[in-house]
Amino acid sequence: LAAPSSVPGAARRRATPWSPGVLARQRGGAARSAAGSRGLPSIAAMGAYQHSTGQGALGAADVAYVGANLNWSLWSWGKQAAGVSAARAQAEQLGHRLEALEAGVRMEVLARVQALATAASAWAMAGDTVDQATENLTIQARRQEIGAGTMQEVLDAELAVVRAQSTRASALFDARRAEAALVHAVG
Repeated sequence: LAAPSSVPGAARRRATPWSPGVLARQRGGAARSAAGSRGLPSIAAMGAYQHSTGQGALGAADVAYVGANLNWSLWSWGKQAAGVSAARAQAEQLGHRLEALEAGVRMEVLARVQALATAASAWAMAGDTVDQATENLTIQARRQEIGAGTMQEVLDAELAVVRAQSTRASALFDARRAEAALVHAVG
């Protein structure tokens, strides 16, 4: 049986250093900055120069072109602002859901650790009960040999030993089941 106090440490060592809630908030921030940049104007500038020789009088020797393009959609700001607000709300909602999921997993693991500790304690106590019942059987058998006890007392002591062994086996089964549930909860 694994020691219950060592299992959460093993679970912590297997966990990634990035919290899903933090990653969702980072993704939401990237979406907000991308959506917010759409409200700014888009400016493109281009220039070209060409020098030609040997054209004669038909063509110009030097040709230059300079152009600029300004694209600024003034009417879509409201829609983009609403989209940004919706993206923020979705990112926050996802973050809250992930935090709630993490809390639920933590609670389940802690409950499984507690169940394992309880089952291991019951198993240890059942072992003590078997030892006591075996000692009582020895005492009753000696009493019966010297004539101070009856056969009924010896049979009752044997029954107590069998019951204690059965209880110990059940406690071991419960402890193993609790251990398996903890391993399943940790992943």
